[in-house]
Amino acid sequence: MNSRKKLYLSTSALLSEINSFFGYDYPLRDEYQSWDLFYVCQYLMEVMVQTDTQICYGIGHRKSSIQRYYDSLLKMALKLMEYEEWLYTLGNRNSCSKTDLDATFMATKWDYYNQSGVTRPCYNCQIAVSDGLIVNADIFQNPGDTLTWQAFMDRYHDYTGKYPCRPVADAGYGSLDNYLYNLKNGIELVQKYGNFGKKKDRRFQKRIYNVLNWKQTEEGFLICPEGRVLDQYEGDNISRTRGGNLHIS
Repeated sequence: MNSRKKLYLSTSALLSEINSFFGYDYPLRDEYQSWDLFYVCQYLMEVMVQTDTQICYGIGHRKSSIQRYYDSLLKMALKLMEYEEWLYTLGNRNSCSKTDLDATFMATKWDYYNQSGVTRPCYNCQIAVSDGLIVNADIFQNPGDTLTWQAFMDRYHDYTGKYPCRPVADAGYGSLDNYLYNLKNGIELVQKYGNFGKKKDRRFQKRIYNVLNWKQTEEGFLICPEGRVLDQYEGDNISRTRGGNLHIS
């Protein structure tokens, strides 16, 4: 994404220079699409053909000004088209394997074959077991389990016509979106939340300056380790989760 933003800036600078040099009026934008640049390249090529401008490459040949602009802009257009193709392939993911476009790079556990800590192209396989029997299974492209919960439960509902009453899951599945989804579909909240294990860890409890270890007053105000009550209200921090729900903190 950062490389694409840099390309946008370089494109605006080049188009501004082309407008100034030739007196054109191509609009400058914060973002471009490849076809925008190919349109300008096509026009520059038509100008070179109409003016009998010699197009030359190689050592010992001097390019004309319009050809230099054409070559630079064409290079940017091809690079931007490459970004667009990869972003289309990725979809909602942030990575994929060049040898298996459906696989996503994930951080796997250290084992005999992986002792470097590097990510590898993988799939996230989910299996639900009840009384020793597999009752649901699916494969996902997300490296984390949080975004698999709702689709996994919907798959179970499609096969059985109902949602499970008390599906037990670890803290990797706990999120505001998933808790609201459970309440909406009559699923009991037996999932662990993100810091469930940490709050019971003695080493974590010794971190007195971590907000999760602060005590609260009867009104719900936090008390810092120095004994100060944080009762000054400066407004809510409102954001949206990945599922589009409002999160107020």
